[in-house]
Parts: sequence; structure tokens; C-alpha cells
Amino acid sequence: MMDGGRWSTLRGNWSKLPKRAPSKIKRLCIYGADGFVARKLPVLDLSRIPTLRRLATPFFEKLRGLASLQRLTHLSLDHVYGTKELDFRPHRRLKILDLGPANGVSEVCLEGLASLRSLTLAWMSNLTSITGSEFYDSVTELDIRASNKIPASALARFRRLKQVMIGTKSTITRDNFPLCSPDIIHFPV
Repeated sequence: MMDGGRWSTLRGNWSKLPKRAPSKIKRLCIYGADGFVARKLPVLDLSRIPTLRRLATPFFEKLRGLASLQRLTHLSLDHVYGTKELDFRPHRRLKILDLGPANGVSEVCLEGLASLRSLTLAWMSNLTSITGSEFYDSVTELDIRASNKIPASALARFRRLKQVMIGTKSTITRDNFPLCSPDIIHFPV
């Protein structure tokens, strides 16, 4: 090989190329001009971006490796379809979780999310089960607009709520939260 007028030789085994360095991306937002392009997206393997801290994306069937992102602190999944259960146990560092619309989801597992401070479970009309216990002590903001099947027993377990966002037709009041007295904010749905 000629390099600046001198000959040099590459030594070693070049049949195996060196591995690519992992990506340093910390924030990723996937949206198109029309707001939702998930059906047109190729397979997205999130395990190739282990440093990711914040993710906002439509949930789609070609989304892979979400459980491998254990450093996530902010997660926003919208237009969730094709699944009845969502499990967030691998994401113990989450501080903000924003889900919805997700009409087909009936169960959400929040086991081990002791750092969670903002929880959105909006437009989840079939949500009947929320598992986990640690998040009841840390969540201060709750958005449950158009999620009418959440059991009253689950709402009664929150201890640190300051704000609860509900739809204008919701019958939820402060009485549904006996361990705290949050401000109830009505939003049009």
C-alpha cells in the first residue's frame, strides 16, 4: 500500500473485520410528517443503541429489543397495537412513562419502577390490570384520560399524587385517592 510516498504493509488477520463501536445516541424520536409512519418503517433493533436514555416512538410490530434498553429514563409509546400486555420490568430507571392510545392493551406491568414520577395511561379503554407496587410511592403526575376500566382499588393505592388528568366525562374525584389529595384536572377527550 502506498502512503505518502512510502510503502507500508497491513499485517494481521483482516478476514474478520473489527466490530463497530456502539452508538452514542441518547435520544431518539421517530415520527413522520403525518404523525404515524410505523407501517412503513423497517425493522428497528433497539438493542443496537444501548446508550439510549429517551425514546419516543409509535409502537409497531417491527420494533425489537425494547427490553434491552435498561438505561431508559423517558419512554413514550403511542399508537400501541397488536399486544394485550406491556411489561416494563427491565426499565427500572424510568422516570417518565407515556402510553397511549393503546385500546387493545389490558395489562401493564410496572414492577420495580420505584423512580417513576410521571405516568400516562391515556386512551387505554381496555386496561383492567396494573401490576407492581413501588410506583405507587413515587408517581406525582397521573394521566388517565379515556381509561375508564382502571380498578378503583389501583387508584386508591397512590400516595404522592399532586395532579390527576382525566376526561371531562369521568366520574373520578379526590375521593378515589384516599392516601393523597391531588388536583383533578379535566381535559376534553
